[in-house]
Amino acid sequence: MKTLDTAHFARLAEIAPGLSAPQLRLALHLAATCDHARIVRGSSRTLAKATGLARSSVIGAIRSLTQGGFLLTRPGTHTRPSQYRVLNLA
Repeated sequence: MKTLDTAHFARLAEIAPGLSAPQLRLALHLAATCDHARIVRGSSRTLAKATGLARSSVIGAIRSLTQGGFLLTRPGTHTRPSQYRVLNLA
């Protein structure tokens, strides 16, 4: 179940001009695949494969989106994948 609706994607369209191509691609992927709590779990490798980006580009985009206040990250461990929560889209 997804909680992002047309208004959330409209907000993404508003911020899109200020994002690089990898940031926008990652933001769209996370917004489209998040769960009801707006969370996506997975490694940077998984996100790179899903978005077609290089892993280094995904890591940079995660860093930028987190610093910009659009994403909250929770690093993974050996037994738990990283967690990304989509923010500021309402």
